[in-house]
Amino acid sequence: MDGRDALSVQTSSFAGDITFSKETPITPRPNVVPDHDFLGKTSTFLTDHSKSNSSCAMSLNLDDAIGATNSLHCPTIPVNAATRSSHCAANDGSSPTPNHLPTVTTQPSTDSPSKDTPQSPTTLTPPPESKCGEGPTTDSVAPVAPIPEKRVPWRRLTKVPPKYCSPFKFGVKSRKPPDRVRSLSMLDYVCDYDSPLKNLPVMRFAKMDFSGELIANSFFHENFIQSHFVTAFVECLSFDDFHERPECHGYRIFLDPMVSSCLYDGSMERDTQDPGFMMQEAVHLIKQCLPNNCDLKKAKMIFLPILARRQWSVYCVNLGQRRIDVLDSKDYSQCNTTWQEYHDTLGNTIIPRLSDALNLAAPRQFISFIHWRHAPVQLAYHSNDNDSGVFAIRFLEYYDGEGHGSLKTTVHPDRSMEMRADILHYLCFHSNNGISPIPDALLKFRDV
Repeated sequence: MDGRDALSVQTSSFAGDITFSKETPITPRPNVVPDHDFLGKTSTFLTDHSKSNSSCAMSLNLDDAIGATNSLHCPTIPVNAATRSSHCAANDGSSPTPNHLPTVTTQPSTDSPSKDTPQSPTTLTPPPESKCGEGPTTDSVAPVAPIPEKRVPWRRLTKVPPKYCSPFKFGVKSRKPPDRVRSLSMLDYVCDYDSPLKNLPVMRFAKMDFSGELIANSFFHENFIQSHFVTAFVECLSFDDFHERPECHGYRIFLDPMVSSCLYDGSMERDTQDPGFMMQEAVHLIKQCLPNNCDLKKAKMIFLPILARRQWSVYCVNLGQRRIDVLDSKDYSQCNTTWQEYHDTLGNTIIPRLSDALNLAAPRQFISFIHWRHAPVQLAYHSNDNDSGVFAIRFLEYYDGEGHGSLKTTVHPDRSMEMRADILHYLCFHSNNGISPIPDALLKFRDV
């Protein structure tokens, strides 16, 4: 029989006779390179499926093999209009759907099959014809047998740990500055020589009571800020990051200024057998300052306030930038020493010991920063040396770790009294203040 003529193919199987109900003339395609590999796979596919014990839906891309079939005198495969429509839709860029496949319908037999009783024929009925490039019609389409999906082994889904948010990002709740008039009035009332709060406890932080007289000795005009108030302020900042800004908890770590005192005193040698500095005491203090219930490896900054030679400065271990940011408000051009002479000795002593102490307090949680460079950050200078503690507290609260000009507040050297009043008002009315209730004489200074 000639390949140009229409063919009717009948295949016998256990399930019955399969008949292509519609015959379509086959026109050979000229200049088609035969694909022996594809034809071999097609013949194997047909042979395997013709021996199948169940009826199934078959979808073959046969249009590319017609020319090769005629040129090689291989068994000719009949192609009906539905199959050609499915192939045309696939070439048009749309993926073939199960509605393009010919449907196998079988006439059920009530009697059990036997050798003498002929079985009901199984007819392969194509779906309704559709134009090339259009989707298949859904009217009067027989149900299609489900196509088994290729099983893919399950992969373990990795969960990206959340990042802690910077307290300076938009939308994060920050501390509202107090009313300027109220805070200044409160400072004058508490620090007055005849104040009724002179011998009464006004604040309690770290199990220490602060009377009106002790407050006046640090906050009155041009007095030097004592380390107890810096410790109280650090405690309040950590409290706010945990309770007021929980999304920022762990982004910053504030260390007690007593840590720097433990690390700086004693021998200048780091690796001596019996060091003079109090390493164990420093490790104990660091453990109390580390935030709880957070991943320490995702911390971005570690702040250490330092008091040396009656001058306050802040060392910021910038874990995100891999450097030590030195926050110092002293103008060294107006004094007999230089920045290098002061901070080279101080930083080269404290920073290596701090790196070792953090590793002992939280093993394998912090990378070593012994050899990181020390970068002086350009900040505002104080006009009075006793204001270095006020400026250091401002640096602790508002430095965001981005280097020069990244202090998220305005510091005016000539407004020292306003900054002192702001700090005292913040500490006195803070939720972490252990004095409860607050003296009635101070309630009138509370912001509404």
